[in-house]
Amino acid sequence: MFTRTAKQILSPLAESVSALIVIISDSEANGTPTPDLSQLSKAVETQLGNMLRIAKEIGGQPGADAELRAAMPGACDEVTNASSLLVSATDELARNPVSPAGRARLLDAVKGILSGTTLMLAALDGSEVRKILAASRVFCGHLSRLCGGVPAAAAAAAVMSHTAPATAPGSAAAAATANAAPPPPKIYIQWVTQASQTLVVLAQLATKRVAEILSDAMQLELQAQIRVLTKESPLLISACKMVLTAPEAEEPVYAMQGICERLRAASARIDEIVQWRGDGVGDEVRAVLR
Repeated sequence: MFTRTAKQILSPLAESVSALIVIISDSEANGTPTPDLSQLSKAVETQLGNMLRIAKEIGGQPGADAELRAAMPGACDEVTNASSLLVSATDELARNPVSPAGRARLLDAVKGILSGTTLMLAALDGSEVRKILAASRVFCGHLSRLCGGVPAAAAAAAVMSHTAPATAPGSAAAAATANAAPPPPKIYIQWVTQASQTLVVLAQLATKRVAEILSDAMQLELQAQIRVLTKESPLLISACKMVLTAPEAEEPVYAMQGICERLRAASARIDEIVQWRGDGVGDEVRAVLR
């Protein structure tokens, strides 16, 4: 949920909220007036308006998934309302620097801005993670089709070529064997192409994600899994070609199955890494919002 981008935005915001809490607490304890923050609040309102505009544009793009479209309006509304409350609270404190109600509203406003911004960033980041998971799921589906369909039939043909038939023609078992026959080469080539194209998409999305991972160790591991994808991709294509050219040979089938397993393992690990939550930014934000 929390990435380097989120940390760059939320950490300074959380520090500002904490500092403002201290200022207001000291003013209340010492009976001193709250500084005039009305001009600052208007500048913040403008900056938040720009952020909201960008967030709404992203949430309204055709490629935005249902979860992002559902989460974004509420997060944007919270920031918008808090921004308006910030301006009205600072205007009230400019008129009456010791107003208890003004100070309370000011605190509510800045906490609302922090909370809403956190929700916005979480919604946007969740969308990026889901893109990776979707590409991984489709990729693994292609691998299963390659390794669970065609290789199994080819392996069966290789075994049957060295053994006597165990079933009578026309039996259910013979029909199952016939149904397990490999598809035409043209269809199989399409499967290989689809798997290769999806692998490229997954590798690109995962590479884009590397810079956002907060943990250096996790960054290195994600890069390692991406290297597995790029290294095994040409090997998969070569093995599939061998399966096509020698459908009764066992070695190409076993080679392709091994490649598919390595690719599947790398994809699964990428899924785990991009969903990793072990950082302290969330704790920092939650501590301020208490």
